[in-house]
Amino acid sequence: MLAGIEGEIIAEEQNTTLRADVDRSEPDICFAVEKLEAAKVATDLDVLRGEARERLEANWSKVERLAQQLIAQGALPAVDVVDLLNEA
Repeated sequence: MLAGIEGEIIAEEQNTTLRADVDRSEPDICFAVEKLEAAKVATDLDVLRGEARERLEANWSKVERLAQQLIAQGALPAVDVVDLLNEA
């Protein structure tokens, strides 16, 4: 869930025609924090968001390919998403 907003922020940084909708992610972030706390997992959002950002940036070409496929097709079977993400 934290990767979603980080992905939006990265996309906005790379394309000035896009805008990250940080406010809409707030309920998802609160939900993630609740679940992490319930599982007794660290909830330092800055650290978690930083890790999400690092992984997204390291795999940004895959993120863009996935976004293009989703825009073109509207939806993808989970197996297609996994295959796309596992491509070199």
